[in-house]
Amino acid sequence: MRLLLASVAANMMDKFIKYIPDRNAVVGFIANASDNESDTWYVKKDKDKLIELGFKIIDIDLKDKTRLSKDIKKVSIIFVAGGNTFYLLEKTLESGFDKILKNKKNKDMIYIGSSAGTALVGPTIEHVKLIDDPSQAKNLKSYDGIALIGKLVFVHADDAVCAKVYKKIYKDYSSRYDCIKLNDFEGLVIDGDSVKKIKA
Repeated sequence: MRLLLASVAANMMDKFIKYIPDRNAVVGFIANASDNESDTWYVKKDKDKLIELGFKIIDIDLKDKTRLSKDIKKVSIIFVAGGNTFYLLEKTLESGFDKILKNKKNKDMIYIGSSAGTALVGPTIEHVKLIDDPSQAKNLKSYDGIALIGKLVFVHADDAVCAKVYKKIYKDYSSRYDCIKLNDFEGLVIDGDSVKKIKA
């Protein structure tokens, strides 16, 4: 599975597009991370950019477990938008979405992550607990991420609030994990063992 990861995917899609072989691909758009948010402009920004680039979009709801597997079969790109990372992880585990992503049958899919969608795929999401509210995920028993990659990505590294938090905790996490900071105009292209950081 090729992963295209960003703090703000809309800012990087013009660069990511060359890593997507099929411009007619159907995108499964997952916006559950923002279920509890009142202002979801960032989700609209990402979706509008995909539409601008000509992609057909199917909205996928992780809370609808009966449709999830069927909907995933219709798409070749999965886009996971931003919001609360803890809530997103909770819904990912409850729905079995993590198992779908790790299924060898889906190895040729492309995963695009934006903000929370990027943090989700690392070995842990603990490093965002001072930025996102863990209490939104009342049934979450562990902060272990779904570990599609072994690296820990610090999203929005150029945001003033995030930068202040990361300054306090980065040394500790970087001693335990291979860490990468991503600002809002940077992205990662991960293909097997190949990891490339690109700029908008």
